[in-house]
Amino acid sequence: MLAGGARLSVNALPESADTALVVPLGLRTNRDGEVVFRLRDLENLPEGVRVYFRDRITGANVKMLPDRDYKVVLTAGTYNDRFSIAFLKSTTGIEEPESASDLFTAYASKELVKATVWLLENNEGVFTVFDMSGQPLFVKKVYERGRLEFNPRVKPGIYIVSFVTGNRRGSLKISLGF
Repeated sequence: MLAGGARLSVNALPESADTALVVPLGLRTNRDGEVVFRLRDLENLPEGVRVYFRDRITGANVKMLPDRDYKVVLTAGTYNDRFSIAFLKSTTGIEEPESASDLFTAYASKELVKATVWLLENNEGVFTVFDMSGQPLFVKKVYERGRLEFNPRVKPGIYIVSFVTGNRRGSLKISLGF
């Protein structure tokens, strides 16, 4: 979507001098149901540029790779300010440390934690919800990759969601119950 409301179809982007380029997306659906966003073709992307799909309503920020997608259930209608694609490029030649999004993604939806497990070593992983003092409040073992949701039954507040699989660990800060 352009600032004036004109709609475009994205098939090429100009080179950007900035470290981040966010492209707002418009979507119109004529019926209720699940919508799946995925990369189908990605060509001529400069070295070190990462692509993220963002959902402003759920807070999801998914690193898009050929084997990953983002699914959301929508009612029929027009969505002009909800979704975007972000192209982020590294400002140095130093590789970024491994991020939690390579292992899992998670976001809060009221009192639920909705997560997607991307990597699972030895078919086992553990989600733990910690309070801000580091106390574990909830533990859930998982045995397969994919989407899941759980209710840690905590008071509204800010929490750390950690996921451990094998010798890999990732953590995210989320606000639950608001």
